[in-house]
This record gives sequence, C-alpha cells and structure tokens, in this order.
Amino acid sequence: MKQIFNLLFIFSALLIGMALGVVEKENIIEILGGYFGSPNTSQEGSSPTSGGTTPTTTTTTVNDGSAIQLIRVIRVIDGDTVELEGGDRVRYVGVDTPERGDPFFDEATNRNRELVEGQIIALKICAGEPKDHYGRWLGWVYKGPSLVNAELIREGLGYLMIIPPCGLDKVSDLTQAHLQAQQQHFGLWSNHEQLE
Repeated sequence: MKQIFNLLFIFSALLIGMALGVVEKENIIEILGGYFGSPNTSQEGSSPTSGGTTPTTTTTTVNDGSAIQLIRVIRVIDGDTVELEGGDRVRYVGVDTPERGDPFFDEATNRNRELVEGQIIALKICAGEPKDHYGRWLGWVYKGPSLVNAELIREGLGYLMIIPPCGLDKVSDLTQAHLQAQQQHFGLWSNHEQLE
C-alpha cells in the first residue's frame, strides 16, 4: 500500500512540474520507468547518491538544466537538515532554523519530521555551491508541490537566510513567506509587534 502512495505522490509531483513547465513529458516517462525497476544509473558528476550505499533514487533534468532527485528521507537531524537513504545529509537552502537549546528548536525539528521523515522528497541541489563546509548537500526540498524550505519560514519556524550563490532564484518566495510569518505573529515572531 505504501508503494502505491509513493507512486501517486511521484506521479502527481511530476504532473504539477509539467504543468508549471519545469518537467517535460519525456522525463515523466523516464522517472516512472525508473520507479518500476530501471532507474537512471548515470554516474556522471556528484550527487547525494553517488557515494556509499546507493539508495533507491531517480534523477531527471528540468527545463532550467538542473537535476531533481526523488529520494527518501530516513531521518530528520533538526529543523533544516535531513539524512537521506544512503547516509548523505542535506542542509536546506534559504532557511535557518533554531539550534538545540534555542526557543522553537523542538517545534522546527518536529515540524520538519512531520513533513519529510520517511517520505520520498524531490531534491534540487544548489548548482552554484553544492556542499557546505560540513560536507552537507545544499538543496531545495519539495514534498508534493510544497517547498519545505519556504514552509518552515511561513510557519515561523525558521529565519530567511540567503547566502549567495544559493537561494537567489527563490528570494522573492522566501521573503514573502518570511513577511507572512512576521505579520501573522507565527512561531519565532509570536512576541514581535505586527509589521505595518
């Protein structure tokens, strides 16, 4: 039953991507074919799945030339970091959630867990700077049509944090999410005066 739900998620995410013009029809066929046992096994370049144990993943190229991988999150580390099947870690781009011991650390971590732990996500790695100084992949995490990075900001569980070159293409969406959280006094903004 879980496989059926995963397949429905993948299929609906791909259809949304096609409707938005970021995934081409041919790529949907390739991805779904990979799901049924003939995944893209290209080893060119580096990706979160190129080292160690190879997790079950499918990669496709979208219209802007970047690669999106469908891969399972096996563990949430904190509000903005996850561990993928295969052991690689991903640090979310554009958001900075509270650290252990800070207010809203537990809330951000738990919300991230609710959104992605054990789930297949669509992952887009920052092309300009694929890894941080800790060796974590820097990326955008999508669950269905929702950008998890922005969702955490919108719910007041993380601060907007753009460090070029990553994040510049989504700065408008993230800024809108940030302002919405502030104006509605969500989470981190619950003790701040409403912005005019």
